[in-house]
Amino acid sequence: MADMSKSNKNHRTCDGTCKKFQVKKLTGKSRYGSGQGHCQICDTWIDHNVCHMKDGANAQEGSVGWFCNCCNYRVRQKPRNKKYKEKTFQSHFSMIPDSIRSKWLKEINSTSTEIDQDILKYTQWSSEMVNKMHKKNIPFMAGTDTPIGYLIPGLSLHEELIQLNNSGFSNLETLKTATLNPAKYFGLEKTLGRIKAGYEADLILLDKNPLESIENTRTIKAVIKGGNYMNRFYLDSLQAN
Repeated sequence: MADMSKSNKNHRTCDGTCKKFQVKKLTGKSRYGSGQGHCQICDTWIDHNVCHMKDGANAQEGSVGWFCNCCNYRVRQKPRNKKYKEKTFQSHFSMIPDSIRSKWLKEINSTSTEIDQDILKYTQWSSEMVNKMHKKNIPFMAGTDTPIGYLIPGLSLHEELIQLNNSGFSNLETLKTATLNPAKYFGLEKTLGRIKAGYEADLILLDKNPLESIENTRTIKAVIKGGNYMNRFYLDSLQAN
């Protein structure tokens, strides 16, 4: 691994160190196709030699899940795509009304797979602005944005948490955008938003720790709402109906 200091590993700012290790585009090959990645915070193309994995281990060629040694930001290793065209994404359409599902699929099938570069630039700009606002301690609340852009109620909230996390929020800060921060906004922080004696016990129980990976918010084992315990079997039955 290249000699880059990890003393700022918990921070999401570029100190310029990475610029010494930026890689050039190979003739006749795409950057992503040749194993390069792009760090949005540093705005630098790098390879696995100057990256680490989430557990701190050195990144390896061909591995997925790089983090930049300079800013500790997740490195993009493949171009953005139209996620709603993926079959795995469309499988969740079973949870929406038939009329809406048919309309969405018809629209999606009629759109090109080509990426709109203007939208791509806007998306990158949005992530950078969120990062800058967060650094200025501007509070955020997570939302669903449903039904904009074929977003599915429930699932889209988890997607937004991932995007906030990718924009520079720590896992704990990300969780607060969907718990404590909304409670504070509505003046309910003394009764909602915390797991604490005396607070309303509306809880989501997870199989995996979201402080280790924000994507673990999807590993829902049970929900407690209004004093009712709903296990995974019951939740699945609700989706089936």
